[in-house]
Amino acid sequence: MKRNYKSILFALTAAMIAPIVGCGGSSTDEAHTIKIWTTFNDDYGAIITKVKKSFETKYPEYKVSYKKINGGYNDLAADIEKGASAGDIPDMAALYPDSMAKFLDLNIGMNIEPYMKDEEIGWTSEDFDDIPEGYIVEGQSYVLPGTYSLPICKSTEAMFYDKDALVNNGGLDLSSIDDTINDGDPLTENYINSLTWDDLFNHLLPAIETYIKNNPSDTRFSPYAAKYKDNGALFGYDSDDNMFITLAEQYGYGYTSINSKTGKGSIDFVVKNDKGEFAGITDEYYALVTQLYNAAKARHLTTSAYLGERVNYVFTTGGMLFSIGSTGGTKYQFSTTHALDVGVANIPQVNPEDSKVINQGPSVVFLRNPKIKKDAEKVATKARGMWLFYKEWTSKDFATEWTVTTNYAPIRKSTGEDPTYLAKCDESKQTLKTQEMLNARTFKYVAEVSDSLFGSPVFTNSGKARNAVSGIFSDIFKLSTLSRSAVEEIFARAYSAAI
Repeated sequence: MKRNYKSILFALTAAMIAPIVGCGGSSTDEAHTIKIWTTFNDDYGAIITKVKKSFETKYPEYKVSYKKINGGYNDLAADIEKGASAGDIPDMAALYPDSMAKFLDLNIGMNIEPYMKDEEIGWTSEDFDDIPEGYIVEGQSYVLPGTYSLPICKSTEAMFYDKDALVNNGGLDLSSIDDTINDGDPLTENYINSLTWDDLFNHLLPAIETYIKNNPSDTRFSPYAAKYKDNGALFGYDSDDNMFITLAEQYGYGYTSINSKTGKGSIDFVVKNDKGEFAGITDEYYALVTQLYNAAKARHLTTSAYLGERVNYVFTTGGMLFSIGSTGGTKYQFSTTHALDVGVANIPQVNPEDSKVINQGPSVVFLRNPKIKKDAEKVATKARGMWLFYKEWTSKDFATEWTVTTNYAPIRKSTGEDPTYLAKCDESKQTLKTQEMLNARTFKYVAEVSDSLFGSPVFTNSGKARNAVSGIFSDIFKLSTLSRSAVEEIFARAYSAAI
């Protein structure tokens, strides 16, 4: 049930009846000043400045202070952690959701959900329908109930591929090698867009390898033979951690979760004994890594960690046919010095009818400043302003401008109907083998998979878990001989690093 702002303020006041001692600088100025810190570039910052102007015109009782922090997301998160005790922190910041787990431990997280659902100032039912559900759920996947972050720079993963080599001019015909591929027909975009991992590793990649060996004069593939390097392959996955997390989600084998009884995070990619100690891995996990290991040794599969350089670089220089990477980094899947007709497809799935692609990228995190935490009225006033600024930032017009400027995924589905956005998505208005053409295809793809997004729960060690699994596949691929004991040793190290 929706509540209104006045009822929120009353509830907060009733819950905080302790007297205020030594307020000092905690004046109404603090309550009415919304501080925002990001690491965004100047183009992004220019939009935030426009939002600031619009917001302050609508709500003149508030003032917005926007600050660009030098460094990356980890630097920004560290600055907030250092300033938490003294209250030298922003009210809103653009960070990966993992950072909020630490902020909740420091008791500076702000639950924005009451304002988001408020009947007077919150989102309408139309708004909620307009925001991909996965974006909102991500901000609710913490150990505490509520909503502590909301989307701003979201992306997912796509499979980028060489259309000239695979589907253009009638498509590559592999029927004489394996007539199960695309029911014996030449390759098509629809086939590439609906691959399963079994299709990929058991049929498509082995058949392509055979075709290249049998047709050395086919110039479409000559760069791949010439540019194969150590650990090179036909198919590459850029993010080792995303690959592990995505496969765990698609296969349902376990990665992390939050214990509903204790509210604590759980590491689920290993078998544990009653004491929570490592006790092995499941047969299903071992079967999966065996398939991946065989593909890597056959030079059908590689990752950035195994390859020793970014997969997208090898792809754009002609050394790979397929490259799975972030849609937020689409510009890295194209090179003007070796311009390809780059196609964009869904990543392979376990079940294409139940597609799952990772939800990633920074969100806006909401923080509660210790300077005013004992003053319920000021807390509520500031929280109201924080919400209203975010609401303005993600309104339909600004959400569209943000998307077409940053090339991140649309925050709102309705952006897909905006003429400016549609023009950027219209392939007929783009030139073949250009960055603009690839951007158009990526925008279209992101809209198509917006209902397939998944995220992982966020807790104190969720960042450690991500880092821990990032080396599992590459370490396994480096084994000269595959054995269960060696694989379990690698998983055991990852588990130890994650807890």
